[in-house]
Amino acid sequence: LAAPALAGTPEPVIATPAPAPAAAPCCAVELGAGYNFAARDLGKHSTGSIKEVDTVGIDLTAVHSFAPKHAITFRIGAAQGDEIIPDFYFRCKEYLRTVSIMPGYRFTQPVGEKTSVFAGVNAGLVNQHVHVKMHDTNYDDSAWGFGATGEIGVRYQLCPCSEIFAAYQLSGNTVHNEMLGYKAHRQIHNGVRCGVGIKF
Repeated sequence: LAAPALAGTPEPVIATPAPAPAAAPCCAVELGAGYNFAARDLGKHSTGSIKEVDTVGIDLTAVHSFAPKHAITFRIGAAQGDEIIPDFYFRCKEYLRTVSIMPGYRFTQPVGEKTSVFAGVNAGLVNQHVHVKMHDTNYDDSAWGFGATGEIGVRYQLCPCSEIFAAYQLSGNTVHNEMLGYKAHRQIHNGVRCGVGIKF
């Protein structure tokens, strides 16, 4: 039997360990939308030229943070645009649609309690579909190639599990479409992208 405590002797205090801090969310899903300004002609022809085609796009990005400032990403995106093709002999309209599948890397640097800046790069496969409508005739060509996107931007935390972001993008690809004597050059885009991210 334990000896009784002597009068005036304080009872021993058993320290209770503090609860471990909650782990920071390491995964996120982003829904983004952007507008891309073409910086180079899509193609040229002996009698005219296919002008730059600006595109509007959306994307879904999965993000996994493997360190406090570092993350790997996987992005699936789609974009489309159209442009009137002026020519000496006819007038037609060209439609451009792209689908991209790109893994990537992102670095994030906090600059405030809820604000951070980030830079990232994605590279992978791009499918570019060109549709030309000339009078009552339609022409189509689709091709795959390599594509890459670099971006730099800022994000703001709305709550521990959600944030908004805005970024500048520079993207390009090696896709080479050809039809009607037009040889589509590798188009380069300057663009803006914004959206919302959900962490879990």
